[in-house]
Formats: sequence, structure tokens, C-alpha cells
Amino acid sequence: MKETKSITVLPSDENETIDLWADFGWELQSSQEIFNKDSGLKRSGDTIYSVTTTINYVKLVFQRDTSMPNYEEIRKKEAEYARIVDIPLKTGPNFSLLWLIFFLMYGIGIVVFLIIKSKNKKYNESIRPQNEEKERQREKLRSEAQALVFAR
Repeated sequence: MKETKSITVLPSDENETIDLWADFGWELQSSQEIFNKDSGLKRSGDTIYSVTTTINYVKLVFQRDTSMPNYEEIRKKEAEYARIVDIPLKTGPNFSLLWLIFFLMYGIGIVVFLIIKSKNKKYNESIRPQNEEKERQREKLRSEAQALVFAR
């Protein structure tokens, strides 16, 4: 019996995604790039704007044989891999014209900006090692699954 999986990715991530899922025994069945550029007019008050929306992604369809050797172990490693999620880093405020105006009008603005930046930097420094450890775990699971897939 075969199982099928469909994934949508950015065109720049296509090859990396194919390699990743191949390590868990998935074989690429099809790859279809979707590109749609839609233009239209939008009215806001008395002004009419030309608006263009672009959609660009790749739909990948994979298939895997459920009767392949080590299937259950590979499936468990894949599930464990999927559960490991990075903690998002904080970006905080970026210096912009709005902040510049705020700085000039209110001296406190620069203090608030610096405090937020400092707190985000400390937070990110504490999170990065955790995310690096999670990346090591994912790579280990991927290598173990790859060894099981190619042990056929």
C-alpha cells in the first residue's frame, strides 16, 4: 500500500524540501510551480489605484510505500522530527522615520527604543542555544531515518 503527501513550498525551498522528505522514505511524484499575477483597480475615496498581486509557490506531491522495510521506525522518527519546533526570536522595533519623529518630539522615545532592543537581544541570546539544540535533534533524527531508509 502507498501513502501520499502534498506540500506547498517557496520555489527557493524546493530542492531542500525534496531532500528532507527523501530522508524519510518519501519519493517525489510531481512538482508543479504555481505562478499567478493578478492586476486590478482599487478605489480609495476619489483615488483609483492599480493593484498587482503575485502568487508564486511550488506544490510537491510525495509517495511512500507503507510495506517498505523499517516503515514503522521511519514513521516514528518523522513524527518526532515534526514535533520539534523552534521558538521564534523577537525582532523588536526597527529604526524608521516614525521612530525618528518620536525621538525628536519626545526624548523618552530613544530610551524606550533602547530598552526594547536590549530586552529583545537578551531574550534572543537565551533562545538561540535552545533552537540550536533542537536543530541538532532534527539532524540526528533525519540521519537515523535516512540510515533506515537506505538499509533496504
